[in-house]
Amino acid sequence: MQNYMRCIETTTFHPPALDFPNRAKNEKGGQPMRKPFLVLTMVALCAAIALAAVTWHAGPVFEVTAAGPSIFTWHASGDGSGFGNQPAVATITFAGTVRYTCENKGGNQAPGQNPVPAIGSASQDLGNADHNGRGVFDFSVTFAAAPTVSGNVAGCPNGNWQGVDPVIEGIPSATLSITQAGKVIFGPTQACTASAIGPCPGF
Repeated sequence: MQNYMRCIETTTFHPPALDFPNRAKNEKGGQPMRKPFLVLTMVALCAAIALAAVTWHAGPVFEVTAAGPSIFTWHASGDGSGFGNQPAVATITFAGTVRYTCENKGGNQAPGQNPVPAIGSASQDLGNADHNGRGVFDFSVTFAAAPTVSGNVAGCPNGNWQGVDPVIEGIPSATLSITQAGKVIFGPTQACTASAIGPCPGF
């Protein structure tokens, strides 16, 4: 969980100077020397607090459940308490690259010349707002790209063509995060490359 320092406050207190009749006079004015009786410095350090002090009863789990060659899937789950009453949301965000086939209106096809980024996500509300701060999530997301793109994006001969039939290039990856009240309270995790079925790094 991310911690946030509330404050570091320093207060210096100088009590009134006291005159002592028996003290030596100063050289110029002949007045009693005035010295502070006490200087009290108080430093209040507000402790760092977590946005959500979560206790996990199960998980969290983040794993690859399908590792290609054409289907890449990630799964996340967890059961925790201490989320408070503001809704929390778990999100898996994936990213990868695809390449399209160019096709014109006559049905002619040619290889697309541009690698095209593909980014997407899936989310689930933990339900903590309705369950006294206890939140549960269990969901999956499969890498997907837009079925078609413009010819310019795909690297086709001209704008009369469009990109169709996307094919994944390389191995996509994903991250898991949990947000609450507009702030990230968990993650985002290290990128989890879907090169093999099993737990993601750190899980």
